[in-house]
Amino acid sequence: MSGLLFMLLDVVIDPLAVRGDRWFLGQIFSYPEGGPYFGVPLSNFAGWLLLGWAIVGAYLALAPRLGGAPPAWAARLPGRALYAPALFYLVLVFNLAVTWAIEEPALLWAGLLVHLPVGLLALARLGETLPHRTEPAG
Repeated sequence: MSGLLFMLLDVVIDPLAVRGDRWFLGQIFSYPEGGPYFGVPLSNFAGWLLLGWAIVGAYLALAPRLGGAPPAWAARLPGRALYAPALFYLVLVFNLAVTWAIEEPALLWAGLLVHLPVGLLALARLGETLPHRTEPAG
């Protein structure tokens, strides 16, 4: 799942970065041969998929050997399990907003359509894990 989420985020980020000359990022890179997805080669997305798998795989292999619990201050943070998903969606929303601002409607819609099912699944899962309030009977 991690590799897939890495790649799905890049479905919006990389085509937008290629258009960096149209916003404050600037023209920091390009693909000389272009690519079929808004100028981005499909190999780019395969690379992000593999990188996500490799990073999380390495973490899962090494974490038990490095020692377990988070520091005491981190363990006290409320809702800390939501920090990574929140960061993911903040990055996504920022990139979608810039896509809208530079008037790239096709890229905006592609990003929304790719991320809508993932976001709905995340919300459904979040709803399952949150404590439910029950009203007293009577």
